[in-house]
Parts: sequence; C-alpha cells; structure tokens
Amino acid sequence: MLPVDSRQLENVKGELLKLTKKETMAQRSLDRKAEGTEEQNNSRLSVMVQRGQKRRAEETEEKINSRLSAMVQHARERRLNVIEGQNQHQIQTFYAARTVLYSLFIYEIMLGMCLITSLLLSARERRIIRHSPCNAGPRMYVMYLTSCVYELDAGI
Repeated sequence: MLPVDSRQLENVKGELLKLTKKETMAQRSLDRKAEGTEEQNNSRLSVMVQRGQKRRAEETEEKINSRLSAMVQHARERRLNVIEGQNQHQIQTFYAARTVLYSLFIYEIMLGMCLITSLLLSARERRIIRHSPCNAGPRMYVMYLTSCVYELDAGI
C-alpha cells in the first residue's frame, strides 16, 4: 500500500462526509417529492372518486326521474282509458234510454190515437175491430209499432 498522508486522509474524510450529506439531502429531496407526489396523487384520486360518486348520483337521479316520468305517463294513459270507458258507457246508456223513451213516447201517441179513433167510431165498429181475427185490436197494433221502433234503433 501507498503511504497516506494524514492531510490526504482528512481531505478524503471531508469529501466522504460531503458526499454523505449530499446523498442524505438528495434522498430527503426525493422523499419530499415522493410525499408531494403521493399527496397530489391522493388529492387527484380523491377528486376523481368524488366526481365518480357525483356522476353516479346524477345517473341515479336521471334514472329515478325517468322511472317517475314513465309512471306518470302510465297513470295518464290509465286515466284516459278509464275516462274513455266511462264515456262509452254514458253514450250506450244515453242511446238505450233514448230508445226506451222514444218507444214509450210512440206508444203513448199511438194509444192516444187509438183512443181518439175509438171515440170517433161507433160502438159497433169498435166491437168489430176488437174481435176481428185479422186485427188483434189497437193495443196490439201499438205494440207492433213499438217493436218496429226498437228494430230501427237496433239497426235490424
């Protein structure tokens, strides 16, 4: 080995110490950067998670609104169907009542005509009409006319 001077030894120790300090400082700097980067990464991840949760909440709200809208539309359609059914029932009831009332009106008119006719006829003529085999009498004639009205209303 070569002889080493104490001064050279001191210089080498000093250089080694400086290098160790620089290495330590560099390591600390890297650690700080890593911590900063880790904090930034955590911050970014936290923001991303919040955005994802917000997006999911908005999507869920949109789905809820969509379902509610579909339910409202379905309820409207049901109500319209019920109203349409009620209207149809009212129309049928009206026509049935009109047919019956019209028939009764015709019946009353015919009875009145029969009464007037019978007043104008003599007792003998009335007896002939009432007991004639080809004519069952004025009341049967009125009933026949009433059935014709029913057939006309029914479209027969």
